[in-house]
Amino acid sequence: MDTKLGPVRDIVTKAGKHTKRCEVKLLDETCQTFPLVLWNEELVNFAQSWSSKSNVIFVADVKVTFDDFRKGMIATATSKTIFTVNPDTREAHSLYRYAQSVDIGEEDNGPVTDADNNIDLNTITEICNIQQIKTKQAARGDGSNANYAITYAYLTAFNIDDNPEIIISRRCNKCRRRVDNQTGACTNQNCPCGYLTDENHDIDVDVDMQFDTAVNISDVYGTLESCRIGGSVVETMLGCSVADFLKYNNSQRTQLKWKYLLEKCKLYVKVFIPTFDRPRPMTRILSCDLADPQEAVKFLQ
Repeated sequence: MDTKLGPVRDIVTKAGKHTKRCEVKLLDETCQTFPLVLWNEELVNFAQSWSSKSNVIFVADVKVTFDDFRKGMIATATSKTIFTVNPDTREAHSLYRYAQSVDIGEEDNGPVTDADNNIDLNTITEICNIQQIKTKQAARGDGSNANYAITYAYLTAFNIDDNPEIIISRRCNKCRRRVDNQTGACTNQNCPCGYLTDENHDIDVDVDMQFDTAVNISDVYGTLESCRIGGSVVETMLGCSVADFLKYNNSQRTQLKWKYLLEKCKLYVKVFIPTFDRPRPMTRILSCDLADPQEAVKFLQ
């Protein structure tokens, strides 16, 4: 099943030959993202008719190799590869139904999802230091799993007062993808509310604004950089909504920042296992509160 068609790139080989390349992300019941690389203009043009989660692709005779950069396997189409789109078989129909039932993550780190908000923090009991979280990040998987942990750490970067716009994410209420700040249009070409084109400049996009930024957390074992934090987690920390925050002056925003910056915090985190599609590790903070000194003292020596 095709889940995402990457951009078409013009490539010049070492022999000076001009060709095209694009990458397709595939899924089935065993793996939520597996890259298939297409070379040459004919194959690339053929793939442009595929729509995300709408086409079942039967692929025969591809070359499978280990990619050192992604630390995982990838497939590459060759002159022997055969494609059959939407085969009328029981397995294909079953795969199509499965694809419609799963939620495929976004590339841009995504917004804080309902799934994140609905996690019962009481079920997270494992306590880790920063080095142990980094070890979890170094694991490799198919993207279907994430690890959860509690950590006691200092918030060592929390830049919310220089430019408030950089911590605000504008999302389309229909598809939850980012909205272009200049045009106000959804950046998702398949969005049901429409996508900005040269012929269509009057798209009315229902926009949802939420906090979405990156912070650094540190303990004696190291620093975990660019942890994502946003949505209701930041609203609870700051005690205000996005609309109220944008009304504050720089001094007021700085006062809010120093309530947490360089303070001992108790954090619940979600550690995403790197995937073929997102080879860089990512950690999302699900909750951040000032730590009780007696509770945290044995973890922050």
